[in-house]
Amino acid sequence: SGPGYTFLWNFGDFTTSSSYQPCHTYSTGGTYSVQLTVTSQHGCANSITSPAKITVIPAPTIDFTLAGTLGCAPMAQTFTNITDTLSTSFSSWAWNFGDGSPVVNGYNPPAHTFTLPGTYYISLSATNSLGCSNLTSKAIIVRTTPPSGISASSPVCIGSPSLITLTGTSGPSATYTWNFNGGTALPGSGSVPQNVSWSSAGTKSVNLTVSDSGCYSSTSVSVIVHPNPSVSLTVSPK
Repeated sequence: SGPGYTFLWNFGDFTTSSSYQPCHTYSTGGTYSVQLTVTSQHGCANSITSPAKITVIPAPTIDFTLAGTLGCAPMAQTFTNITDTLSTSFSSWAWNFGDGSPVVNGYNPPAHTFTLPGTYYISLSATNSLGCSNLTSKAIIVRTTPPSGISASSPVCIGSPSLITLTGTSGPSATYTWNFNGGTALPGSGSVPQNVSWSSAGTKSVNLTVSDSGCYSSTSVSVIVHPNPSVSLTVSPK
């Protein structure tokens, strides 16, 4: 080195550097020769090629599949590792489900349940027998499952209404499907409280299914309907 010298490094992968002492990262596996050309302030140049070649081992290619990428909470997900293990042997596997749960080690993890709605990035990292590592990630979307809880006033008498009310709140796009088991309901649809009466005694089941954005839940509640007393009146003449 000297005053006014310039430096040109050729790393053998179609990249160069003019730094005095560069640091270089190879992105592709292979064997590379490094050449340094030094030019003085007078335009005189000299080159040297490293006698030892640099061998870069490619990072392992890893991959996995998901049972699905869109679901409703709680969403049970299964994973299948499809990494080629015939051409490369691996020493470790690590699965991160992106929901704060512990990392799971092993080639194929057990099924995992995502209990809350959101977008989760599932990643698999692996290290091969040469000590080289890689990571791949895939996203899933877990939608909100609308609540369908209901309560009912019970018991009631024949012809007297039971008040059916929702115990949860769904979004404005939710739809409500009622089954009143032969009862007469007012208003009979929507999320507003329902007044349901029956013309016969017994235990009646009220069923509700709430759907929203492809997700749904169902709930039923029982109402006991008592018979009205039988009344007869006889008039005897004097």
